Amino acid sequence: MANDIITHRDALRHTMGRSAVSVGLTVLLTLSLCFLQFGSDPDALVRVGFVTKSSILISMMISGLLTAALSYRSALTMRELALTRAELQRISGTDQLTGLLNRRGFDQAAESALTKARDANLPTTVLMCDIDRFKAINDQFGHDFGDKVLIAVAQVLCSFAERRQMLVARHGGEEHAIDRHLLGHPTVLSLHATSI
Repeated sequence: MANDIITHRDALRHTMGRSAVSVGLTVLLTLSLCFLQFGSDPDALVRVGFVTKSSILISMMISGLLTAALSYRSALTMRELALTRAELQRISGTDQLTGLLNRRGFDQAAESALTKARDANLPTTVLMCDIDRFKAINDQFGHDFGDKVLIAVAQVLCSFAERRQMLVARHGGEEHAIDRHLLGHPTVLSLHATSI
């Protein structure tokens, strides 16, 4: 948005500005249409019925044009807000380092997947894994190298999960979680703590 509306005063200023534009456009359009309908002679004799019909036509055209312009502007603003909200939700559920789901994103996605699996009586497996001695990697080689290790592990897990239609997430630190449900088998929920 060009002008951020943060305070109540900003909202009032924005509203007053839009109202001034609307009134100005209404006056301009009314004068233009009256000039086209009645001519430039202010003393011309015109039938009352013609004035009435013209006034109704002019008011309909002006209200239609202004409503369409304001509605279009509102629709663009609502679209921008919806896209921003979706992006914020995506960011809040994604680990910035690895690009995987984070704990929040995984919990939300897994809750939905587990509910669907339970309702469809499908087996489900949840795997939690942790990189052994990861602190030693950070201590010996530095955090930048540790980040590269996390990214590499995330890529391996992501590749593995994509082929098998699994959810994969960085659950915290060096912990990762994977969720999978299969068709046609009774529901099974197992939790494994393993080391990589």
